[in-house]
Order: sequence, then structure tokens, then C-alpha cells
Amino acid sequence: MDKIAYACRKTPEGIHVHTLHNEPRQNQNEASPQSRYLNILQSVKKILHLLRIYN
Repeated sequence: MDKIAYACRKTPEGIHVHTLHNEPRQNQNEASPQSRYLNILQSVKKILHLLRIYN
């Protein structure tokens, strides 16, 4: 299963940049589509929670 990483940084102009990227996990079998979908859904929930806190 891939781990989805979230990053938020501020540019010199003061603009917030939100990025998502995959971090492939090593030595793991291919994940089923269902668990991958749930993983992505969980990550999206975390991001939405962070956006509520910081905006």
C-alpha cells in the first residue's frame, strides 16, 4: 500500500501551498483497491481536518 504524504508550506509571497504525494512502501504486497480507496479517504479526512484548524 502506498502511503500518501501531505505537506503545507508558505511561499515568500505568503501563499499557502498544499501538496499530496505518494510514498511507496517497500516489501509489501500490492494492496486491494478497497484498502487503497479507504487509505486515500482517510488521508483526505486528515487534510480536511488540518484545513479547518489552520484556515
